Amino acid sequence: MGARELGASMSSVLTPELLEAFIKERVEAGELYSDYLCIDDIEFAPRNPRIHDLDTLDGSIKRFGHTEPITIDETTGLLVSGHGRIKKLREIQQEGGPKPRYIRDVDGRWHVLVTRGIHFENQAEADAYLIAINNTAQSSSWDTTPYLEMVSDIESLTGSLAGLAISEDDLAKLKPPEFQPVDDEPPRLDEKKKVICPHCKHEFEP
Repeated sequence: MGARELGASMSSVLTPELLEAFIKERVEAGELYSDYLCIDDIEFAPRNPRIHDLDTLDGSIKRFGHTEPITIDETTGLLVSGHGRIKKLREIQQEGGPKPRYIRDVDGRWHVLVTRGIHFENQAEADAYLIAINNTAQSSSWDTTPYLEMVSDIESLTGSLAGLAISEDDLAKLKPPEFQPVDDEPPRLDEKKKVICPHCKHEFEP
C-alpha cells in the first residue's frame, strides 16, 4: 500500500475488499491500529446508559483539543467508547464552531482518531466493556493533598480551571476544615473551681 493521504481514512484509500482483509488480519493477530473516521459516519452502540456532561466535555475539548481516541467494536462496527465526545463534536460543528485541535478536516468533514482492532464475541461483552471503561475511571480517587496543590498551581499559573471538571463544591469537600482557635484558655490543672452555696449563695473555694 502506498502512502496515505494526510487526513484520509483507510476506507478512502482502500477498496472495501482490501479494507475488510486488513481489519481481519489485525483482529486475528490481536493487534490494534489507529485510523481517522468521519464523525458523521460513526454509529453509536444500541444501548448506552451513560449520561454525559456535555458542558464539561465542551470546556475540555475547547481547552485541550480531542486527545483521546474513541473505540470501535470490529464485530459490529459500533462505537463502544467516546459517545459523549462524538455528540459534542457534532454539536460544535453543527453550530459553526472552530475545529478543535487534533481533529482533521477533510473537505469540510471532521475526522476523529479511532482505536481499531478491538472485537468482542457478542453484544453482551461489548456492553460489559462499555460499562467497565466508565466505571474503572470512577472507582479511582485522589490523594487529597498533592491533588489540591496541583489544582492550586494550575489555577495560579494559568488563571483557569476550565475543562478540568472541577467544581467549587468538589474542592470544598476535599479541603480539610479550617482551624478555629479557641478564645478561652483551658483551665490549669492546679486551679480550683469556685462553688456557690445553694442556701446562702456565698461563693467559696472547696
